[in-house]
Amino acid sequence: STFSEKTHSLLRNSLICLSRTLSLHNVLVSGETVSLFTNIVLQSDSKVKIAAVDAITAIQCITPICLFSFSGSVRVKMVKQGALRATMVVCDAAVQRLNSGSGSEDDIDIVCMGIALLTNLSMTRGTRQAVIDAGAVGVIIKLADSTDTSVKQACISALRGMTSVDDNTNLVKIINSGGLEVALRLSLVNDVILQRNSAMVICNMLGHLETLNV
Repeated sequence: STFSEKTHSLLRNSLICLSRTLSLHNVLVSGETVSLFTNIVLQSDSKVKIAAVDAITAIQCITPICLFSFSGSVRVKMVKQGALRATMVVCDAAVQRLNSGSGSEDDIDIVCMGIALLTNLSMTRGTRQAVIDAGAVGVIIKLADSTDTSVKQACISALRGMTSVDDNTNLVKIINSGGLEVALRLSLVNDVILQRNSAMVICNMLGHLETLNV
C-alpha cells in the first residue's frame, strides 16, 4: 500500500541519517542493518529482477552501505551480509538506465557510491579478495568508459586503491583484466585528478618484476 511504501521510505531515510554518524557504524552493522538493505535490493525471490527496484529506492539502500564502508572494522561483516553482491547489482541496474537514456543524476550518484564502496572494501585484507573475486575489476573497467568525469574519477580512484597493496597475484589479475590499459587511457584525459591517480595506478602496477613480465 501507499502508506506502507511511505513508512518503508521513512525508515530507510532515518537509517541513512544514523549511518552518517561514524560511532554508530558498528552497532548498526552488528544489528544486521546491511542485511535489511541488501534484502531490499536482492529480493527474497531470485526470480524477481532487480529492475523492479527504482533509482530512488536503490540510492536509499546504497547510501548507508557506502557510508558504513568507511569504517574498516565493519567491512568483513558487511560482505557477509551481502553488501558486495547488492552493490554490484545496484550499479549494474543504474548503468543500464544510464545507457538506455532513462537514467538520472541519482543513477550517477549510485555508480559513484558503488565504486567508492568497492574501493573501501578493497583496502581491507579480509575483504579485498572478495572484491576481486566478485568481478569488481571488470565492472570498474567498464564504467571507466563513462562520459561523466566524476564516474571516471571514481573508477581510477578504485583502481588506485586495489593496486596500492603489494599483492602480485591480484596485480597480475587486474592487469590482465584491462586495468593498465584503462589507466593509460585516462592519463591522457585533460583532468588533473584523473592524470594524478592514473599515474599512481601505473606506478603501482609496474613497480614489481612479476608485473613487468605480464
